[in-house]
Amino acid sequence: MKLFLTISVLAAGLLFGGAAGAHSFDTIFVVPQSGAQAEAGKQARDGFMFAARELDGHPDETADGHLGGLDVYLRMVDSNGAQGDVLAELRDLAARPADDTPRIVAPAALLPTVKEQIGAAELLAIDLNAPAQPDILTMNGRPFGAAFEAAFGYAPTPAVFAGYGAARRIDKAVRENN
Repeated sequence: MKLFLTISVLAAGLLFGGAAGAHSFDTIFVVPQSGAQAEAGKQARDGFMFAARELDGHPDETADGHLGGLDVYLRMVDSNGAQGDVLAELRDLAARPADDTPRIVAPAALLPTVKEQIGAAELLAIDLNAPAQPDILTMNGRPFGAAFEAAFGYAPTPAVFAGYGAARRIDKAVRENN
């Protein structure tokens, strides 16, 4: 089953304050990395990483970025794989030892199966093709479009805004529970 276009945030443990004692967490990002939608998946990842690098950085960084003041490590899974393969990879990544329960950004069509097989506490759906939000500001108060283009060399697309929004929602939930 090919899955693409719509991604959702499945933030396991956010509501229960699971990150409170942690210093880091994994985010498993399930977006197209192959096929016709691979570019949209890359753009969503770029938007997510832009948010993860906006605040709380420090010298000798080993994490991919920070969300909610904690180190975040991004693990990629191609949503265009067969559903069984995607779920197997998700189970493997979710079972790895980590300081906290991983957060999963995944296609909406896959979320019920992910919840059943891996578990979940919070679901938040976003669409890679939703209209862009040109008036939003970064977490540092700068116009998002100009800041993103300066960092990545291209104007943000709807997929960029979707990835950025997913990261900002995770950041907010982690900060509120710490």
